[in-house]
Order: sequence, then structure tokens, then C-alpha cells
Amino acid sequence: MGGNPVCVIDCRSGLSLLLVIALVAGSIVSAAASAWAEPQPHGVGLFDPATGRWEIRSLIGQQVSFYFGVPGDYPVIGDWDCDGDETPGVYRQADASVHLSNATGTAIADVTYSYGLPGDIPLAGDFNGDGCDTVSVYRASSGQVFIVNRLGSGGLPLGAADLSYWFGISGDRPFVGDFSGDGIDTLGVQRVAATTIYLRHSQTTGFADASAFFSDAGDRFVAGDWRAEGVDLLAFYRAAETTFHFVEIEVPFPPHPDIVFGEPGWLPVAGDFELPPLPTVVLPNLIGMTRVEADQVMNDLALATGVFVSLVTEFVVSHEEAWTKIVVTRPPPGSEVAAFSEVTIVVGMPAGP
Repeated sequence: MGGNPVCVIDCRSGLSLLLVIALVAGSIVSAAASAWAEPQPHGVGLFDPATGRWEIRSLIGQQVSFYFGVPGDYPVIGDWDCDGDETPGVYRQADASVHLSNATGTAIADVTYSYGLPGDIPLAGDFNGDGCDTVSVYRASSGQVFIVNRLGSGGLPLGAADLSYWFGISGDRPFVGDFSGDGIDTLGVQRVAATTIYLRHSQTTGFADASAFFSDAGDRFVAGDWRAEGVDLLAFYRAAETTFHFVEIEVPFPPHPDIVFGEPGWLPVAGDFELPPLPTVVLPNLIGMTRVEADQVMNDLALATGVFVSLVTEFVVSHEEAWTKIVVTRPPPGSEVAAFSEVTIVVGMPAGP
């Protein structure tokens, strides 16, 4: 595969910290219903192949846990019933069977059938732009892709692929996303030995349209629309850190701060999930605290309320080691907040006397 590699990881320098809490002012909760009609950033999730447990999380902290599948399954996420919400599925590599659910939660499969060969890697996406997701397969032994634009039923074999092509080489790890923003999902591959990723913008055999280096062979890549702009960007799950890192191959600034959750050995997924809203909590006064002190306060708040609240790192231009105290908060400390907006806490020197 071709393309000009660009640095993805550890490209940032000369930056100071901007702490962001992904929350919403309680005074505008009434407007939240209309916000659902607007495109929402995709979320990330993890699947434990040892137990069939799922952890699904939005970028603003909503999180659910459930079981779907059996040990040894391979996870997929897609909009199987074309209702706009993406829900779980599993591919049973031992017998090449597909098991899909139309709900995010513990459930019996709504759709079952077989497709591909044992050992194939599933690819979930909208491969023809019709607004519905299907499950195709990648044959890692040869780098061949088998695209199908329909689902099966009744546990029966689905039949032949609608199209097939080659992208990648033996041993590559595939992932799917709409990398060009045209409404059609295409393939990316992770070449583990070369610590390189390659992206293709069409369902055809050919050289990569984009490529980039990454830094750890243990990373596993997914793609999602983290900015709700209609174009999928990359993230990878680093199992050793149990952390999702979000990356933009065109510029050194990430589309979202890191997210820490899960366990080593779990497999990452990404999708357009509909999750229950977070309850409202009260934001404490953090002015004058150090970052360590503020982190502890927010952790205690999360334990007390069950609401995932954290201070996470983004980057802005400038770097001053003396900037250690939180001096500005929005909205005013003590206001009620919940999900779907941002409360910004700036780390910097106080202004004025």
C-alpha cells in the first residue's frame, strides 16, 4: 500500500492545559430534547471476548454495561434496522455466524445467519450509502474483502458477496469508517509489524489514499465521527493503558481528549449510540484548587452520584509551568449541570491583583 505517512502520536509540543468537563447547564435541560435531532458525536465501547460483556460510553460520559454474545465472539456495531441508532452484534468466528441485536442491552439476538468462512474478521458499516448497516468480512490470510449489502435471517447462509476486492496484506487488522464524508463506509487496515495504518476511500482494489504511523503494535484502531461533522476520524485503544486515544492524521491536534476505561484484552468498537441521559449533579467550586485537588473532588462527586464526571486534557498554544491554579469556571460554581454541553475550567495565572 502507498501514501505518505504522517506522524499521529506524540506530535504535540509547546502546549498548555485546558481542562474540560463534558457537562450541560441544568437551566437548558428543556432544550435537550431538540438536541437529539441534531447529529451527535459517536461514542466508543469495549467488548470482553472472555465473557461477552460490553461497556458502551458516549464522549460526554454516559455509560452502560450489558452482556451480548458468548466467549470467543468478535464484536461489531451497526444500525441493523435502519432506525438511526447503532446497536451491538457479534461474529462467531468458529462457525462464521452473525448475531445482531436491535437494542443496546442484554438481549437475545434479533437477527442470526451465517456469512463468510470460519476465522474471517467481520466488517460492519454502510457500504452502499442506503442508511442501513450490514456485516461484511475481511479474510486476513489474503487481504481480500467480501462486501454484502443485506442481512440474512433464520440462521441460514446468506449467500455470495455483492462485491469483493483486495486491500492490505496477510496479517493486517481491518477497521471501517466513512473517511471521505461521502456517506459510504470503506476500509482501513492496521499493519502491525510496520506500525502503519492505511485508508482506502472506495470499495475497490488499489493503493491507500492516506496513511500514517502509529507507535504500539498492541494498539487496536476504530473510526467514528467524534465531531459530528459527517467524516469519520480515528481512535485507537491501547490495552496496556486501558485508554482510547483520538487522532487526526492531517493535523497534530486530537479531535477529543483521551478516555480511560475498560480492561486489557478487551476489543474496541465505535458507533452512533443512543444512551440514557445522565442525571443532574451540582458542580462544586474548583477555583483556587490545583489540578490534583480538582481531580479528587470530581472523582468523589462521581462516586457519590453515579455520574461519570472527570477533568480531561485538551491542548492550547502556550506553555507556562507556573500555571497551576484553576482561576476561571463556566457556568458559575455551584450551578446544576448534566450531560450535553461543556463546562470549561482554565488552568492559568489569575488576572488582576
